[in-house]
Amino acid sequence: MKKSEFINGFPQMCGFFEFVCDVNLMAVDDGDGLGDGWYEYIEDIKGPHTRNLLVDTLAFWHTSAAMEGMWKIRITAKDPATSTVFPGLQEVVVRIDNTAPTAPPPAPPDPSAAIKLAITSATFLGEAIPAVDCGQFPVGTILTGTYEVHDPGTTSTDQHFGSLSLGVIPVGPAHGAVVVPGSRAFPVVPTTGEAGTWTLNTGDMAEPNPPTTPMQACGYVIRLSASDRTIVNSGYVGLSATADVGFCLVEAPPA
Repeated sequence: MKKSEFINGFPQMCGFFEFVCDVNLMAVDDGDGLGDGWYEYIEDIKGPHTRNLLVDTLAFWHTSAAMEGMWKIRITAKDPATSTVFPGLQEVVVRIDNTAPTAPPPAPPDPSAAIKLAITSATFLGEAIPAVDCGQFPVGTILTGTYEVHDPGTTSTDQHFGSLSLGVIPVGPAHGAVVVPGSRAFPVVPTTGEAGTWTLNTGDMAEPNPPTTPMQACGYVIRLSASDRTIVNSGYVGLSATADVGFCLVEAPPA
């Protein structure tokens, strides 16, 4: 937290020529028999001596994967002069989720605990050709595959999937080729995530979604990125994970 102090309206230095200073609060047991976990209340806007909070973060709650699940937070106050306790009435319910939408599958493998991406089929000039991950295909091939994303917890079965995106790397030699679908998000995607299929047209102008010009012969990666809806460290939303599958394009044989 940061605080400033005034006496009769005049700012008081709390450091070397500093009028705004950090306050590091520690939970203590002040010996009144009411136990530990008490923090000093800093803000005081009445009387000649006032203190103002400029950054009003009381404390940080460091959680772990073992704490995943629903919790209730309640603040109780007391008057240190009389040890009078004012029990908190309002409770805030939060759900702890420290697991991104992927995890090393436990043994035995659990298909629901992973982010998956694969190439499953390929067609060139309307004919099926062998398709494998990290395979080699002629420019103009239409690749299709599968993806699967979930948001499993470590100790909680609750899930709250956020979004996913599919794209081609590197972008330059791909000439605008896009993976379809390019992105999906909650609430169109259920909170449990989804399994689906994707398609990439590498340059067949007679088929849907061709690039502006055929993709160059090059090595490529299709990247699947997924995030959940967790508020991370009070700073941003989404624990994230990625999965990649590679392939190579070679010049198509002469017609």
